Amino acid sequence: MPPASGILAFIFSIALGIAGAVSNGGVMDRFLHAFSLIGASTPNFFVAALLVIVFSVMLGWVPTFGTSGFTSWLLPWVTIALFPASVLSRVVRVNLQEAMSRPFATTGFAKGYTRTQVLLREALPNIAIPFLTTFGAQFTLMIIGSIVVETVFALRGVGAFFIEAIRFRDFIGMQSVLLLFVVFFVMVNFIVDMICIVADPRMRRARGA
Repeated sequence: MPPASGILAFIFSIALGIAGAVSNGGVMDRFLHAFSLIGASTPNFFVAALLVIVFSVMLGWVPTFGTSGFTSWLLPWVTIALFPASVLSRVVRVNLQEAMSRPFATTGFAKGYTRTQVLLREALPNIAIPFLTTFGAQFTLMIIGSIVVETVFALRGVGAFFIEAIRFRDFIGMQSVLLLFVVFFVMVNFIVDMICIVADPRMRRARGA
């Protein structure tokens, strides 16, 4: 689940962050600010229960629990992606708005670019490093969040196995899952660091020094 949720969080955070930066104090910017605060402060189990009540019980669009098809995974993916998307969209919006006051943005306006063009051509590439580092941290947190979400939606995964290992005092099982999490955390942070080094020449020079 975390990979799919990570993709959703990546796409929505960039889209919402750009929309908020383009609006810059407008209705959309205020709405996205409220969305980021609510999404970042709402626990996963509450979001999962709310989505089940609305989209499964009231509307009947998706199954309540289990893995009967593709649609049964939609609510778990959205539940896990909500928190990181809220945090990341705020990171994108704040960094884009800050980048718009830098000299390269002024140069872009002098060339006749619109605000949206300056955001996409000049400002967006310059926020890659803070976005990627935050994304790496949020992606690892999605692994922990998947434990709660799998329990709420009655899904059979690593999180459900970990809960059963705790319930039946299976210490080997608990240690195995924790070791898997640690290895995954290290791998994700290593990959993010490598991407940042490739993307930012200053980090390459600092590493070479």
